[in-house]
Amino acid sequence: MDTVLELEELAYKKNLKLSVLEPDEGQHSGWLTLNRSGEANGKHRVFVQPCGTPTCGCSEVRFQCRADMADEQAATPDALREFWLDVKAQKVVLTAELKKEPKLMGLAEDVAAALTAEDWKRLLHWFGVAKLEIIENATAADVDVSNLPDSADGRMVPFVELFPFGLTLYFTWQDEIWVADEMYCVQPDCNCKETLLSFIKLQDATGAKTTSVSDPAGMRYNYRTGLAREAFPGRAGDPPTATLLAALKKARPHLNLTLERRHLLMQSIYLRHYLGRLSQATGCKVGRNERCPCGSGKKFKHCCLGKIQKA
Repeated sequence: MDTVLELEELAYKKNLKLSVLEPDEGQHSGWLTLNRSGEANGKHRVFVQPCGTPTCGCSEVRFQCRADMADEQAATPDALREFWLDVKAQKVVLTAELKKEPKLMGLAEDVAAALTAEDWKRLLHWFGVAKLEIIENATAADVDVSNLPDSADGRMVPFVELFPFGLTLYFTWQDEIWVADEMYCVQPDCNCKETLLSFIKLQDATGAKTTSVSDPAGMRYNYRTGLAREAFPGRAGDPPTATLLAALKKARPHLNLTLERRHLLMQSIYLRHYLGRLSQATGCKVGRNERCPCGSGKKFKHCCLGKIQKA
């Protein structure tokens, strides 16, 4: 991420602007033009989509192509071919299906070879914005709750730990680029409206990238009341947490709403997880004085037993 402004621009202008792509009115489609012999000047109708799983940490983009040929059969669903590119590694993803189709493999390799350094950069940035859109529109039902980050003993869970591309609260302070990392309480018996914000400097005023992000400054922030209290001061020379919070709010006018929505999403996901564990636990007859299977550390009778009885 070179600048915050570039990210904001891409958020509103989603077409790819690749050297080999002639975009149309669609944000994720256009005409892919390559110098390929024997395929109608190498022109293909292409639809580009990021990996659609909100919690997936891959950086893969799917290209679905149809050759632009005179034969009407080329427009049938059978003519649709697809391959994946890893936009971070800048290479073709060698799937089992792709290995079985040499012709499609050739098309994928030609596309990867035709992309310029600027193309790869824009494709990566576009992927980040598209992935963020998927995350922001995600519901608890879209998330696999079988292998969630640990929240035992009241541990707060980082948003980015569940959504690898969710580290998006970028802001600037005195020409430096910073990002705020969020952590949330996801315990079923907690009604707090707080998030733990850690401020990480990514780039200094000279443009040099930060080589260490240890001991970041942090604060507990109530997104309902706007009240904040320092959690840890950070490294020597860092600006006060209140100053960083003010810069973040200036860059993100709807910060409170964003934090509340993300907290609600995290709570909903973990509630599904806890309910699943409780349904299993009730079959195993957890004792009233045993630890609650939700992981809160409390006795079952003082935690989720009452909720089950009410349900």
